Amino acid sequence: MAPNRSGDVPATAIIDLCFSGDYTKKEMYELVSKKGGLISHVGTDSLKTVGKMVDEGDEYATLVYHALIHQIGKYIGAYATVLSGDVDRVILTGGLANDKRLVTKISDMVKYIAPIEVFPGEFELEALAAGALSVLSGQSTAKTYLGKDGMPSRIKF
Repeated sequence: MAPNRSGDVPATAIIDLCFSGDYTKKEMYELVSKKGGLISHVGTDSLKTVGKMVDEGDEYATLVYHALIHQIGKYIGAYATVLSGDVDRVILTGGLANDKRLVTKISDMVKYIAPIEVFPGEFELEALAAGALSVLSGQSTAKTYLGKDGMPSRIKF
């Protein structure tokens, strides 16, 4: 789960929704990529707001908040296993890393794997700019991803 994306969901449930007649293809795409996660459960993708809900005793928001923490910790552990435990650092970043309570709970879960480093904030624009600069300076080559029809891949509704 993420603030606005569904994350891993049972495939059979998605298939049922797709063929229920209740959703268009566009609505299903939005459900799993823009309106899933925290939004679908508690009506917001703001972890700050969810934190307030938890502090005010909202039991469902608390359950969802702990599920988010559980999932993040579970994936860190899964990737550590894939690396045979040879992990130099666990790095927590993105907007969620601004939530000290979330960072503390995840750190407590996974600190046995490797030292934890936290870099709060969202650096997507910086990463895109660095990628463009790398192509423009000749350090890397731009890639075009083609769909089955041989055309550049785009999401279609």
